[in-house]
Amino acid sequence: MSQMGRRILAAALALLALPFLFVAAVGSEEQVNYSVRKSRVIAHQFAAAAEQIEAFRIRYGQLPTSEEFARLFAARQGRLFKVEMVSPGDVPCDGQQAEFEALPADAYVLITFRGEWYECAAPQHGLTTLLLDHRSYYVTGTNTGDRLFWLVTVIGLLVAAFVLWRRRPEAAR
Repeated sequence: MSQMGRRILAAALALLALPFLFVAAVGSEEQVNYSVRKSRVIAHQFAAAAEQIEAFRIRYGQLPTSEEFARLFAARQGRLFKVEMVSPGDVPCDGQQAEFEALPADAYVLITFRGEWYECAAPQHGLTTLLLDHRSYYVTGTNTGDRLFWLVTVIGLLVAAFVLWRRRPEAAR
């Protein structure tokens, strides 16, 4: 590799280290606590919706339609998240979509948009996309561990960039 190529690669590695340095410096437990609180509110709304659906199923012997669910649950929606009922084939949750699609045809899935992505739950099957444990939000399971992980990543990238930058061309040796 030429001297110019090594220097370009070194500069790219140094630039790549910047977002990791930002994550290591700024990553806070407050953000994770906020996400967990938001997930718990959604879980509470999903549980209330599931109770309404089961009461409807017991009373009428079938699941409510989406329109019936919207009317039934409208008074309990609250102001934070709009909960909708969809069939397993209409789930907009990316990460576990296959698991939801594999549910039986008589199953229902509750969904809500949390501002960043959709959360989904099939309460009668114990399936959910909600992360209610703080450790689920960290690469290493802890805030301190994540900060150390990203800091070590930054150091590794900067050392590699330094070595590439300082390395002399093969012909000059």
